[in-house]
Amino acid sequence: MELVLLPLSAACTLALSCSSWLGASEPTTQQATEGETPDTAVLVAAPDGTPRAMRGTGPSVRSIDKSRHTPIATANATPPNLPALPQGTTVLHVGDSFAGALGIPLNKHLKDAGVRGVLKYRTASFIVEWAHQPALDTYLSQYHPDLVLITLGANELEIEEPERRIPAIRKIVDKVGDRPCVWVGVPLWSDEHNGLMDIVRDNAAPCRFMDSAALFPDMPRAHDRIHPTMQAREDWAVRVLSWLARQRRPTERQAWELARP
Repeated sequence: MELVLLPLSAACTLALSCSSWLGASEPTTQQATEGETPDTAVLVAAPDGTPRAMRGTGPSVRSIDKSRHTPIATANATPPNLPALPQGTTVLHVGDSFAGALGIPLNKHLKDAGVRGVLKYRTASFIVEWAHQPALDTYLSQYHPDLVLITLGANELEIEEPERRIPAIRKIVDKVGDRPCVWVGVPLWSDEHNGLMDIVRDNAAPCRFMDSAALFPDMPRAHDRIHPTMQAREDWAVRVLSWLARQRRPTERQAWELARP
């Protein structure tokens, strides 16, 4: 485990549990197990007992536009027979607890394919923190990734005026620079949120946006009704890996160059 200097948000005091920054470079099975976080770490319960996002203010909620989440055809959720991935390359994955849920099994598959996976996540973290704190800059300089994955936004799905996150979204993308990049959308657990993932989709370019709601419809959820079950995490990772393999358009300069949407 590496010590990371990104400070905890004040909102951590409201969470059921709040872990320190967790980082794993090429995690082993034991490291992945130790790096797991409680399923309830991101969210707190509302007075009626239903889960609500930390810092959520409640009433600013609109129905999801399901027309923007057309299901994506995928193979069965078993390790697919994929084209060879670029061995010796590095994939950096940053974000919140959903990055941890996806990244741990995803890194196992990347390792099997000869790709180095570096996972850096903190359960109670926010888009604005990753935009304005130096952690992302440090990781980009330290690991020189060939592909960057971002999984953020779960803790901000009930904030009012989610459009105010646009500058932070763009700042994160600017930090990534000209590296191939994918913003992995949070797999929404309800039909009602504030539309933040649509805002991310519309402002993440030149990073690609991966719609997890379309990639994995009806994702099985753990006891908190929010995070994926352990088997669903594995299935999600396989679907993401398959998507990445299909979207690769390697060039001499970028082994992980991706097709334009």
